[in-house]
Amino acid sequence: LMPADASGTSDPYLRITLGDTTISTRERKISRVTDAEFYERFELRATLPGEAELRIEVMDHDLLDSDDLIGYTKVDLEDRVFSREWREL
Repeated sequence: LMPADASGTSDPYLRITLGDTTISTRERKISRVTDAEFYERFELRATLPGEAELRIEVMDHDLLDSDDLIGYTKVDLEDRVFSREWREL
């Protein structure tokens, strides 16, 4: 992970968003690391076609300032569900 703190480490946690639903693991942040492994499973409801963009963010927890975005990825769930390649898996 990219260091986000002056110590050269980060305090990462995940923020998952699908439509109007956001799940955060802020209370389970991993303190003072340069690499993190998140062994988490999330279940979210989606109606397809519809709001299908799943956004997964890695955030850095800060006590005094607002939390920093370390990085993110987006997954278009409609592409996966309606794609012949993914349905054959």
